[in-house]
Amino acid sequence: MKHGELNELKKRGSDGFPIEYYYLDEAHPRYEMPLHWHREFELVLVKSGRLTLYLNTMEYTLKQGDIAVVNCGVLHRGTPENCIYECIVCDINILRRSVDAPTDLVLPIISGQMTVNVLLEADNSAAYSSAVSLFGAMRQASPFFELEVMSRLFAFFFELYKADLVRPHKVNRQDANITRVSELLDWLEDNLVEPITLARLSKMAGLNEKYFCRVFKEVTGKTFTDYLSGLRIDHACSLLLHDKASVTEAALHSGFSDMSYFSKVFKKQKGRPPRQWVKSKTQLRA
Repeated sequence: MKHGELNELKKRGSDGFPIEYYYLDEAHPRYEMPLHWHREFELVLVKSGRLTLYLNTMEYTLKQGDIAVVNCGVLHRGTPENCIYECIVCDINILRRSVDAPTDLVLPIISGQMTVNVLLEADNSAAYSSAVSLFGAMRQASPFFELEVMSRLFAFFFELYKADLVRPHKVNRQDANITRVSELLDWLEDNLVEPITLARLSKMAGLNEKYFCRVFKEVTGKTFTDYLSGLRIDHACSLLLHDKASVTEAALHSGFSDMSYFSKVFKKQKGRPPRQWVKSKTQLRA
């Protein structure tokens, strides 16, 4: 079981096996999936409870047993409700490295020209069953499991195409705005400690402030201010839990210079002060 940040720049697995498995329960620092994107293909399986998943500007509610597909490059975030869920994030370029791999069937999915149907509801379909078996192989990680995973990954995409669940992407007017916001989110991740203003971001996006605010809220579901605060608090949480940073260090390295304000925002978002939050997470993971 691997716990790690779901970050678009994170290396998945190894060079020869770029696939990563995540198990997320209340003990995970990113249990509530923050808005992010990556170029890899992702599957999300709800083990229990409910998960509200936002893909670009669409909302989906997943119940126990449901599987969601996050196509390459899609902005996504999730809100769990008494939920345990699993994710597999995979660079499907791995399929192209195999002998005589069908490049023309893989590249269009990677580039976004083709997209996989988003929801695989719990049923007895071959596509759903092959996805479940893929999770089983990643979860068990038995000796030589890489061979088993590869065979099941090929089988999964075979069943998707066979069931006509891979179709051309329909371009819509929001695509350009989603691309703009995605690029800004990358920049924000890398520049959290800098002074960041609405004026600066709207200028970078090439939009006036009023329209930028509307686009940002439409794509992310949050105002610019709320999103930035949430991003900084999530980063602070990671520093506190994984790097064992002090509260002061976590605040300063996440873009907060006022400790009183940091504590206030932290408690508002996480329900308790920083030290109490760390203690609760440590107890859950024990």
